[in-house]
This record gives sequence, structure tokens and C-alpha cells, in this order.
Amino acid sequence: MDRSSKIALAGVAVALLVLGGGALRAKRFEEREAELVKECSAVATTAKSANPFDQFDDAASKAGLPALPAGYMLDPLICTSDDLIRIGGNEGIQGKVVDAHWATAAARETPTFVASLIAGLAIIPWLWYFLLRRISELQSAVSGNAPRG
Repeated sequence: MDRSSKIALAGVAVALLVLGGGALRAKRFEEREAELVKECSAVATTAKSANPFDQFDDAASKAGLPALPAGYMLDPLICTSDDLIRIGGNEGIQGKVVDAHWATAAARETPTFVASLIAGLAIIPWLWYFLLRRISELQSAVSGNAPRG
């Protein structure tokens, strides 16, 4: 096996290792995103029972207000990353969910690009010598000489 073939095989092997490592890393980021969505959902269920704006009211201003109707609920806290990205301006746990989503997307895409780059660069020497051999064969065929080795 010639040197260019060894380089090509080593490059493809390294590219496969990069893809495998990237898949494991992406899986870890996906799990972290799922944990944050679960935490956000837990915050959403506990937040439904209390009015978040009550913290700004003093006891004197609450005294004359009527009680909330029986079926009244606060708006639910949105926890899915797709909805949060569409809405924008996220802070707190929702901001963490969006950040985790972008980190997961980057963890999925980056290893593919890096592995393709490594494999492509490793194959260049093999491709070069392969094409030189084909050009030499073509030259021999056109000139009528017997092909070399």
C-alpha cells in the first residue's frame, strides 16, 4: 500500500472518530436541553398557582380587590425551544432552554463539518496520484506505447 493510500485511510478513520465523538457530545447536549425543559415545566406548574405580580403589591392595595374567579389561570410558561426562539427576548430558565437548544444544534452540525474537512484533506494526495496514473495511461494509449508498470 502506498503512502497516499495510508494517509487517505488514516484521514477517513480520524473523520469517523470525530463523527462518533461528536454524536456522543450531541447526545449529552440533548440530555441537558431535556433537563432544562423539564425544569422549566416544573417552574411553570408551580407558577400557575400564584400571581407573579403580587410581589409588587403591598397589603393595603390588595385589601379592596375582589378574589379571582374560580376558573382563572395565569398564562402558562412556554418551555419548548422552538416556541421560545420564535418569541425571542427570553430570560431566566427560558433563556437557558434557548441557549441549550443552540448549543445542541452546534454540537450536531460542527462534527459533520470537521469530519468532512479532515476526510477531504486526507484524500487529496491519493486523488492526486490516482489522477496522475490515469493521465499517464491516457498518454501511453494516445502515443501507442505500452503502459508503464
